[in-house]
Amino acid sequence: MALALHAHGAAAPADSASAHEQTQGFVLQAAPAAATLPAACVAGAPVRAYEVSAIAVDITYDRYLDHDPQGRMYVLDADLSRVRAEEAQNEQARLHGAEPAVSIGLQGDAIQPLTLRVDQGECLRIRLRDRLTDGQSVGLRIHGAGQYVAGALTPVIDSNAAAYATPDHDVVYEWMVGTAEPTGTHYFNSPGDDRSATSHGLFGAVIVEPRGATHLDPTTGGTITSGWQAVIRGPDGTS
Repeated sequence: MALALHAHGAAAPADSASAHEQTQGFVLQAAPAAATLPAACVAGAPVRAYEVSAIAVDITYDRYLDHDPQGRMYVLDADLSRVRAEEAQNEQARLHGAEPAVSIGLQGDAIQPLTLRVDQGECLRIRLRDRLTDGQSVGLRIHGAGQYVAGALTPVIDSNAAAYATPDHDVVYEWMVGTAEPTGTHYFNSPGDDRSATSHGLFGAVIVEPRGATHLDPTTGGTITSGWQAVIRGPDGTS
């Protein structure tokens, strides 16, 4: 549950804090539910779109070749071939002593938690495909966001069957990121019974960047669509 801090001495509902409690410091109180209610994307708003798949992958964690053969991850569809190539190379390293694909730290590895970015004032649109091999449905829930299922304007919650992708059905999510949305990171994972999948790697982050920013590769200077590291350049040219 999201919590809001109310300053010492500020008024609080009678059923949430006694007079004595209000004299003892900050009072924790549930934030207004409206803060993350879904809102349709504004007509004409710039759209930041991503094509994402949930996959099963043998995740190699380090150059000692420690790995999780039951790994799960979100990946951009455009990076699927790179993920499979790294997976195969790391397997060869374990079997035959070849050079592993995994680097020291994440660097530019394709096998890493998915990091997406969106600017203030943009409509974030994510199409999710279920490429898992166990036949289970999967979703992508962005915590602290007014996210909804596109076309239905229904929230992405555990009990909403429309919020899940299956091997035979993709799902599209949207989030209208307001111009006043605070910059920062939002964790995402699959809703529902997600503990096992999350512990095996099915999680990631959406980072809200300043309005009008460009996202650049710190190595090449070119624009990027995902990745844990980036140079964020504002419209005034500052980075």
